[in-house]
Amino acid sequence: MITKLESSFLVAFKTQTLYTKVRIKWSQTSNRKDQVMKDQRVVTLAKNLIDYSLELKPGERLWIETRGFPVLEMAKEMITQCTKVGAVPFW
Repeated sequence: MITKLESSFLVAFKTQTLYTKVRIKWSQTSNRKDQVMKDQRVVTLAKNLIDYSLELKPGERLWIETRGFPVLEMAKEMITQCTKVGAVPFW
């Protein structure tokens, strides 16, 4: 059985006193309940969001709000990439 799961999460980062919010729609089609291998597209998307779109710098804070189970993998990868840059993720 193939199921399509849709969720969204909100990413906001603080620069001085302003928050910038980015809402991302995420859909995943899966015919397996357990995913053994990490999807490299998730890693690439998270890296591009952190490095290019948000341009996070060390010490900046990133707020991640998730809704739905399918986005947990993306949220975890965003936290990983955020930490690599030196920013502080919170959720």
